Amino acid sequence: MRINKEVKSKRLKTIAQESQLKEVERRLSALEEKWILDEISKTSFEKWNLEYNERIFKLVNSIGELNYIVDKVIDILEQKLDLLIDIKHIFNQGTLLQKRNW
Repeated sequence: MRINKEVKSKRLKTIAQESQLKEVERRLSALEEKWILDEISKTSFEKWNLEYNERIFKLVNSIGELNYIVDKVIDILEQKLDLLIDIKHIFNQGTLLQKRNW
């Protein structure tokens, strides 16, 4: 089922990006700690702080988009599920013309 594969793929991407997000947040925290302990220069801190924050912003947005897509697919399926529940009975009762139009 194509929808199932697509949803699974999006969920796997979400999990991978959440893992990346945790790693970047960990690096940012370590950078801030080095700055506080005066182990790095202001220039280095500003450079890496900007880079890490940009990466965090991109990952958060990407995760949000992936979650939105998965949620939207699930919502649509839930809304239309009642149409599929008794499809065999409906198909057996329909005329040939009705079956062709479905």
